[in-house]
Amino acid sequence: MLIPHDGFAVYVEAAVFPDQDLASYGVVIKGNNGNFISVKNGPVRCFNDAHLAEAIAIKEALSWANERGLQKVAIFSDCQIVCNLLNGSSLDFSCAGCVISQWLDLKRHFDLVYIHFIPRSVNKLAYAMTRASPSSTSPTTWFDSIPPCIELLI
Repeated sequence: MLIPHDGFAVYVEAAVFPDQDLASYGVVIKGNNGNFISVKNGPVRCFNDAHLAEAIAIKEALSWANERGLQKVAIFSDCQIVCNLLNGSSLDFSCAGCVISQWLDLKRHFDLVYIHFIPRSVNKLAYAMTRASPSSTSPTTWFDSIPPCIELLI
């Protein structure tokens, strides 16, 4: 997996729970040597659209990386459609396309941003964070400790 030298790996996942009319995202940031840096999860408003939820999650992850002052990031997601849209040059006129446009604007604040598709089996930490609190009303972050829902996975 391509992680920039002196950069960070940002693992992202979004989940839609249509029976509960809820959606959430999870973000895990690791150093380029695999060490745990921080974790965040929170709610997503996506009208039960899985691709929109993933696009929002990736935008939230990039925004959070920007707030933390990270300049070189590799973003990993298990949503191949959104990864292809972010890596492509074609326009998307869906709701997800609006979020992707915001992502591209945000990307300009970084020295280097890669987006990679990975299988869900590799994205276990972000997957667990997404499901840890789907009914949360605000984002939650961990910097100095590993959340209990993922500590056995690390």
